[in-house]
Amino acid sequence: MVLGKVKFTGQGGYDSEIQHAQKVFIVGEEYECDGVDVGGYMSYYHIVGYGWFNTILFEDSPIFNIGVEKFWEKYYAVRKWDYWSAKQSGTF
Repeated sequence: MVLGKVKFTGQGGYDSEIQHAQKVFIVGEEYECDGVDVGGYMSYYHIVGYGWFNTILFEDSPIFNIGVEKFWEKYYAVRKWDYWSAKQSGTF
């Protein structure tokens, strides 16, 4: 399932990531994304037809929020918004 599109900036990340991505993508073009994996240190978009690429190589996108929610659920066993609500009320 396509989550949306992300725009390639050609900037950020490690030199090897940038060089590889610049051979694959065109700066300023949008690409379909069907997956996002947010980690504690690095995060990746799965670009349809191309594979996984560091999110830093693309403009900020609402798609990233989907990955953040999954990250919180996976590592904290709670939805991010539920965590902050509980923390604010003092129940967590």
